[in-house]
Amino acid sequence: MIAAHIELLPLVGMIEARNNKCLEDEALMAFICQGDKDALNTLMIRHMRAIYAFALSLCRNPDDAEDLTQETFVRCFTKAHTYKPGQVKVTTWLHTLTRNLAIDAFRRRRWTLESEADEFAVDLDAIEDHCSPESMLEKEDREDRFKASLWGLPERQRTALLLCYHRGFSNREAAAVLDVSLDALVSLLARARRALKVELGRGV
Repeated sequence: MIAAHIELLPLVGMIEARNNKCLEDEALMAFICQGDKDALNTLMIRHMRAIYAFALSLCRNPDDAEDLTQETFVRCFTKAHTYKPGQVKVTTWLHTLTRNLAIDAFRRRRWTLESEADEFAVDLDAIEDHCSPESMLEKEDREDRFKASLWGLPERQRTALLLCYHRGFSNREAAAVLDVSLDALVSLLARARRALKVELGRGV
């Protein structure tokens, strides 16, 4: 539930608002630490699409993803003092907030995974190595099988893939979101790739 005293711009049907490009994310965070709601709204306008896409990839339900996105920015407002400038990017910190909120929601069994919406896109060619055209399945069938296989992965492996291949995070940034070492992140990606290839019938 969104805190009633924090006025956030709606995610759907939001009127176009001015994005103050003169301020970097870390500068905005400094203002947010002082309770500046305009700075929070500017940060939302700048990053909420990426956060919503990540939230949707985690929960697979548009309504839950919208709630999770708004909860992320409420948490950003209330926990702004915990952000450490220079140690991690604001975007990485926001994704970490989203992932932690998602895990909490799953633990509370707030979500079901019955949504028909499965709109996130992953570059299959980036994940599959050395696939000849002759060995490729039809695109639609391949995507359906890929999504089913992706959701069969352990949560941390799936999140690692989504961050690195879908959201474009570097390995170091993804490791920060998952709170693991760089070596552990590389291992998660490798295990996920192997599992996907086996499920897709590609071989190891």
